[in-house]
Amino acid sequence: MSSGDSNTSSGTSDPSDSEDSVFSVHGDPLSSDESADSDRTPLNAMYSMLVQRFNHSSNSNENHSDSDSSENSDNVTAIVNMDPDEETRSLPCEHQYLGELSQIRGRTIMDDGSIQKIPLFFPASHITLVPGQSIPLMETDENNIKILKYSIQNDHIFGIVSSTHWNRMSDFVVGTTAEIIAYSQTDDSLKIKAIGRQRFKILSTTTERVNDASINFAKIRILPETDLNHVLEDVRLPSLNKIRMSQTFKREANLTRWPAWVYRNYDEKYLVLKIKQKLETTFLLQKNVVYSDDASTLSFQLLKNIPVSNSLILDAMNLNSPIQRLRWFLDIMNSQTGKLKCATCHVTIGLTSDIFAMSAEGAHGTYVNSLGYVHELITLRKVQHVAFTSEMDTNYSWFPGYAWSVLTCSGCRFHLGWKFTAQQPHLVPKEFWGIRNSSIDIKYHKNTEQPPRQRIRLRHLPRPLISL
Repeated sequence: MSSGDSNTSSGTSDPSDSEDSVFSVHGDPLSSDESADSDRTPLNAMYSMLVQRFNHSSNSNENHSDSDSSENSDNVTAIVNMDPDEETRSLPCEHQYLGELSQIRGRTIMDDGSIQKIPLFFPASHITLVPGQSIPLMETDENNIKILKYSIQNDHIFGIVSSTHWNRMSDFVVGTTAEIIAYSQTDDSLKIKAIGRQRFKILSTTTERVNDASINFAKIRILPETDLNHVLEDVRLPSLNKIRMSQTFKREANLTRWPAWVYRNYDEKYLVLKIKQKLETTFLLQKNVVYSDDASTLSFQLLKNIPVSNSLILDAMNLNSPIQRLRWFLDIMNSQTGKLKCATCHVTIGLTSDIFAMSAEGAHGTYVNSLGYVHELITLRKVQHVAFTSEMDTNYSWFPGYAWSVLTCSGCRFHLGWKFTAQQPHLVPKEFWGIRNSSIDIKYHKNTEQPPRQRIRLRHLPRPLISL
């Protein structure tokens, strides 16, 4: 190595020069050069031997460091290669196991706050659809097929309400509109792929007969995404907004009775930054997920990538302000212990740091089995306290190229999910685990065991004392 040789050569010349200087400093009494050389011969020999040993040890250290660095680089490469490539991550979103689907063109957008009438659909599972989330459905029930066909023939829109939320009989029942983007029909089944679009509040429901089908219609109000003004808008000069080049939190907060950090906790950009920093430290293996800088989009992305129970998702769906949802998420993320436990026996089956994105949509995915039951999965790199109850099978696999086997809790034998094993040598990772969202219990610290929605709603932003 050229850099090591140059350092060694400089090391052999500099000490000899320093040796002469040492003798002169200590006042060597020898005056003649001949007598000085004769007395220094043993010292020079000893010095040469030390230099040789030093060079040998440095070269060996360099060789060891090179081998260590190569081993470390191999390990780093192995870790990096554990992440699926872009093509592998895009395949689960296509839901190829449904077969060939006919695409539907166009998109229906409803105005915020408008009153609409849409058909309601209740999936055969406790699922809460989030805006931006895709959902596959396969229906064999004749009445449900007619409901979905009614939507296909009209504006392609229907409403999905979580059965858990509906059973609450709450005064504020919230759902999500789903838009059908592809479908296929056979003699005995209807397969569709839909995407969640907008949140809505149910005002009233009726049951009508349409084409010999009993359809539940709902009168709904489209919930808006409330964009709040800057937290210090009241103390800013509007005439300077166009030329303001930097944040002036401290100077503006000095005009109020509250410190700057109070207002910063309600700043949209600051909350987005804090959440992304939390994601990098807590969910280390989700770096291949691109999180949006938009507060509203990010809040819905978090609902699909962070393990949260359905009841808490419903609470988040009730919040109209993205800032409220981001603050709610920070509270949830700070209170989580990082452990994923079995929902039945509460034994630890995984860690949040082991969550990674096997799909382009994120670590959370929605899939339907051959019986029409919809499952919400969270993908993990490794799990513990699990057992296998079936052989590997590639039929109807949600992840192309992977075989699945049923996964249960080793303690209570509760169905947790599936293990997916690569059947092709080029696929990465070689194996991973898909855990059902409904089969895990997310643990929180004792002081925030169940983060209540009421506590989030009572956090009002203090108003400035003066206004310019």
